[in-house]
Amino acid sequence: MSKSKDLKIAVLNYSGNVGKTTIVNNLLEPRLLDTPIIAVETINDDGTDQIKIKGKDYGMLQDEMLINDRLIVDIGASNIEETMRLMKQYKGSHEDFDYFLIPTVPDGKQQVDTASTIKALKKMGVPSEKIKIVFNKVDEDIEKEFDVIIEIAKAAKLSIPTVGIEYSAVYQELRDSGKTMAELLAMTDLRKQIKATKDPAERISLAALIGTQRLADSAQENLDAVFKDLCL
Repeated sequence: MSKSKDLKIAVLNYSGNVGKTTIVNNLLEPRLLDTPIIAVETINDDGTDQIKIKGKDYGMLQDEMLINDRLIVDIGASNIEETMRLMKQYKGSHEDFDYFLIPTVPDGKQQVDTASTIKALKKMGVPSEKIKIVFNKVDEDIEKEFDVIIEIAKAAKLSIPTVGIEYSAVYQELRDSGKTMAELLAMTDLRKQIKATKDPAERISLAALIGTQRLADSAQENLDAVFKDLCL
């Protein structure tokens, strides 16, 4: 399902803890080949190859948007207000984006902030077809867990996702280990390594890794379905 395609995508929400990093690193980057990532956030070195700028440096982001054919822009919650304010000042700069992806989770505050994000984008003049919602941490039923956002999306004439990112412990495991989904799934011969070692602690560690791989395998299938549903 991975493909090379000239797309410029912003991932944003006024709220934090909605899974922007999960969506950028595990949903978009592996499926949009050769697409650079810019993180708009308080700058710190987290060991990734992502370009980092602060929201107040929107002019730098605009330059990157204009000179690159494809780009994923991960806008951190602590920088979104400044980024949106400057996006308005650089009149028409929102038109440089092909899509605005808004991750949301079932929690009430995050859904309220999601509604505010949709409203702000619409007020700026972003067409409905450019705004995409991504339901995250889906536990059971999308229609029950995201009923408020679904009604808001209908009113705003946005497309309603039919599948969301299912809750899985694998995402916390990936954050803790610093590994990507692809790196985890590429690890082979773990069963042989268990048999080869006599160290009880190492055997336990390898067994846990196999369990995490199995979670990653099902999560990967789910992400494929979410990406297809987005119709980017």
